[in-house]
Amino acid sequence: MSSKIRKRQTRPDYGQLDGNVTYNNRYSYQGGNPFLKPSKRQSLDLSASWKWLYFNLAYEHEKDAIMTINEPYEGNGKIMYITNRNFDKIHRMNALASLSPTFGIWKPVLSLGLTTQWFSDIYNGHEKKFDNPVFLTTFNNSFQLPAGFVFGLDFNYQSRGSYEHAELFSFWRLDASLYRSFFNGSLDVNLKVRDIFDTYHLKAKFYNTNTFIHQTNHDESRIVILTLSYKFNSSKVKKYQGSGSGAAEKARL
Repeated sequence: MSSKIRKRQTRPDYGQLDGNVTYNNRYSYQGGNPFLKPSKRQSLDLSASWKWLYFNLAYEHEKDAIMTINEPYEGNGKIMYITNRNFDKIHRMNALASLSPTFGIWKPVLSLGLTTQWFSDIYNGHEKKFDNPVFLTTFNNSFQLPAGFVFGLDFNYQSRGSYEHAELFSFWRLDASLYRSFFNGSLDVNLKVRDIFDTYHLKAKFYNTNTFIHQTNHDESRIVILTLSYKFNSSKVKKYQGSGSGAAEKARL
């Protein structure tokens, strides 16, 4: 069993601070906010594991949280302006339980999760709470077949719930894959069919001040992916590329 208490400050990305306005289309503009303040987070993380069982519980309090908002552009209700703003505070809690036993050729991994937040804002002149929990389920299965083949079948589900200013709709997805390694591990071949039943379509409702958006993504998510990976020299040591305080600054840039 382990526990972590952390306190950190996150500065806004340079793109979030950019005051220039970008034209998306005749109904939507986008821009940063040069007046954004750094957000400050305090978190507590508890985890425990025993054999093939794992549990994690995390709580976070964020002050001056940076969130994306939609508002009328310069009072024009026909044009939406997408930008960022600091909000006083938001509380979050995440819980995860995972089971990963082995039954002969079958290696299942079942993960059950819950994520919730305590946050409210003004919508149409009244306080609106965004505190509906989101339940998550992941069930990944790996089967060791003859001749070195590995068959995978993965299921993902997310319930309805709140995320920042949005109310998310539920969705689920089923993926399948077939993997084999050749030439003593030098060549890896992986064939994957993602979203077999074409059910992975994100839907959400966004509420900001006096603005409401109902968004539905109809992207084609059912695809077939063939990946070939060849290792020319798997024992070659990578050169040190450096790390440290500059990494965070490069990420912001």
